[in-house]
Parts: sequence; structure tokens; C-alpha cells
Amino acid sequence: MDRIGTIFYRSELVGTIAETSNGFRFSYDPLWKRSGFPIGFGFPLMQDLYYCSTLFPFLENMLREGWLRGLQSQQEQIDTTDSFGLLLANGEDLPGAFTIREVKR
Repeated sequence: MDRIGTIFYRSELVGTIAETSNGFRFSYDPLWKRSGFPIGFGFPLMQDLYYCSTLFPFLENMLREGWLRGLQSQQEQIDTTDSFGLLLANGEDLPGAFTIREVKR
């Protein structure tokens, strides 16, 4: 695994998103799974792990688009095609109540 991020709803831990050699893996935190709600239609609580060859659309749609994405990429020196890198770098400033924090190793 290259990079890992934790997903929060307001200040509560929802789960973990990880980049793997085959794409991305998401898993709910056990406490959230017992008392929380699904974060999206494609993420029912009954499943333990979710896999996707590309960044999950739910997360991709939180990123800036167009010229603003280009500007953000340039300022942060992150390739415009590196959606996960942009998500981790800007996870504290996403639209809505979700935040994503990179897990530093």
C-alpha cells in the first residue's frame, strides 16, 4: 500500500481509504459500522471491504474541477491526474461534512 487516509464525518471516524497496487480499498471503522450510517449508496454497512480500480466516485466528486483543480495542483505540486494525492492534501477543505486526513507513516 502506498498511501492511506482516514475519513471523518464531522469529527467522528468513519473508516479508512487505502491505495493498493490494484486500486483502492475502503473499510468502515467498527464503531461507525455499529452506530453510524452508510456514507453513500454504494457503501452499505453490511459489507466489510470495498474495492475499486479507480478512486471511488463518492470521493472523486469531492475534488475541485477544471481550472481550480489545475491551480490547486500547480500550487501544491501534485499532478492533476493524482486524485488521491489531491484528496489527501486537501482533505480538510472538502465540501460538506466529510474530511480526509492522510495517515503518515
